Amino acid sequence: MSEVVLDASALQPTTLDAVRGKPVVLTPHLGELERMGMDPDTLSDIAVNAGITILLKGTVDLVAEPDGTLHEVEGGNAGLTAGGTGDVLAGLIGGLIAQGVDPSEAALLGSRVMKQAATELYREYGYAYGPRRVIDVIPRILHGIDS
Repeated sequence: MSEVVLDASALQPTTLDAVRGKPVVLTPHLGELERMGMDPDTLSDIAVNAGITILLKGTVDLVAEPDGTLHEVEGGNAGLTAGGTGDVLAGLIGGLIAQGVDPSEAALLGSRVMKQAATELYREYGYAYGPRRVIDVIPRILHGIDS
């Protein structure tokens, strides 16, 4: 099975059993995580037990890797709660994976890029920048990241 990024309505109570042990990145927000029957306090344990990467979107994103490592990514703002920004994040992660980036690294990089985009866009648009403007700044942000 190839790597898969799952978000939104793909995150159901049965999703975890379906993806266990596969190279998967789940990108829920808190409501989706709870719908799946998961507790954010046990995110690392869930990632280890299922052998997957979980990126919990929020004020501070949490990225739980299959080895139990938990990263916190701060930054961004409320503009990232607009409809479609989660789709942008999932697409960004999927695009990075398609270029050979490890799924956990792709989730972490995707989170950082989104947070940076939100911070930059806020200066000009406040919270009303929307997903299209996020997409527009992603290439510049990625090109500015040192490998």
